[in-house]
Amino acid sequence: MEATPAAQRGRPAKQSALYRLGHWCARHFLVVTALWLAALVGLQITDRAVGGQYSDDFTLPDAQSARGLTVLEAHDPAAGGYGAQIVLDDPDGPLTAQATAMNSTVAALEKLPDVLSAQNPLPPPGTTPPPPPPPPRTRARSPPTAGPPTSRSASACRRRRSAAATSPASTAPYSRSGTPG
Repeated sequence: MEATPAAQRGRPAKQSALYRLGHWCARHFLVVTALWLAALVGLQITDRAVGGQYSDDFTLPDAQSARGLTVLEAHDPAAGGYGAQIVLDDPDGPLTAQATAMNSTVAALEKLPDVLSAQNPLPPPGTTPPPPPPPPRTRARSPPTAGPPTSRSASACRRRRSAAATSPASTAPYSRSGTPG
């Protein structure tokens, strides 16, 4: 029987279209990369030309939460709305050392159009900040005790080893069928 050229090269004689496409992409990876980049650039240009604007303004007028928000806004405008928390951190030390920067940040946040209030996390000027909380208590652990084996446990191990070596079952000859000899 004569071998076909495809079988000589180590691949099946009949190849699927997906196999051929993958093989072509692997051989022409620079062309494939350039085509992908061109497709991404084309998508960006198309999006800029005919795409819409991003919007975070959405309403669900018949939702229960929307009705509750309407009631809150009617009776207590300060309570109705959404809240957010901003976390500030200074890796060089406590935030109390940055009091002027914190005050200007809080003032800038209060001037934003949709912000009703912003609270300064620092104590008012002239007051002493509360002491930091104590560190969490950790339970002191004693190191595990691992000493030399006692003479009693060592002799028990020796007895077990010697009993296993001299047991009749371990010295009896067996045939191939698994029955004693």
